[in-house]
Amino acid sequence: MLEKSFTPLKPIPSSADFYRYFFSQYSFIQANDLCMRYAVEVIPKEEKLRAVHAVIHMNGEENEENSVFLKCMGVRIPYLEELKKEDRGFSQDLLNVFCRLSQEGRDPLDWFLLTNEFLMVYAVCERAIIHFISDTEQTAENNGGFITEKKILSRLSQILSGRGTLKTYVKIVTHTTGGIFASMEDINAVWLYYTFLRHCIAHSAGVWDQKFHDSMENNTDSRLKNVEERLWEHPIYTGTYDIDDNPFFRNYNVGSVIEISETQLNFFRNTVLRVIEGLEKLGRQAPRPCVKQGG
Repeated sequence: MLEKSFTPLKPIPSSADFYRYFFSQYSFIQANDLCMRYAVEVIPKEEKLRAVHAVIHMNGEENEENSVFLKCMGVRIPYLEELKKEDRGFSQDLLNVFCRLSQEGRDPLDWFLLTNEFLMVYAVCERAIIHFISDTEQTAENNGGFITEKKILSRLSQILSGRGTLKTYVKIVTHTTGGIFASMEDINAVWLYYTFLRHCIAHSAGVWDQKFHDSMENNTDSRLKNVEERLWEHPIYTGTYDIDDNPFFRNYNVGSVIEISETQLNFFRNTVLRVIEGLEKLGRQAPRPCVKQGG
């Protein structure tokens, strides 16, 4: 949870737009997490079960309440009548996952809160790095066009290397992570791992299929194991040591629902802070004249 994570570095007047964006969005995400966590912790168990039941049956008759209400009021809206004839609803994959987690004795609400925050933190990190790249290169389209999630860190590495600041950046991240990350390749390997998890959640509601299993098998390397060995030497970085997170970087069994645990989320959250703050600290050491200031 939030209290197990580091707080973000506050911007200064000379901070670039990418960092101001990151700081604002990251703060909002953590405030949201704190509020949602508090709400879930104080509501009775019976209400939690009702909430889970409501999600599982989101495509059921409960969604006809507004239509029934309007009929009772004698209101007829042609457009709403047309909508009723169309095949509408929510992703059945997500509803099935909620149902499956309940049957397995896992808390669906806890799973959803952790998974949802992971997606938000991933998105704000991705956007901040793209913002940095765009500001540095003026426009990303003039320097290679669209950047896929898997290649963001590689592009960042190329830019820093071209500017002669890559070694300094890695040194900053290595220092602020207590040596957990010893190279840009370490950072990129971890980013790629979490990109696989992000894609699994986005495309199959968190169910690990054969495609993801094979991709993970073919695209991970020994750097993850090296990072994991150094990781457990710094429990403050993850907030706790959870035996269920061993191995920490794993290839899930085909058909299983992936798990973003508290430890995993704390690690990813703190890693994102160090990666983005490293760029901010790099700028404070040598201000970039080509980066537009906020306004």
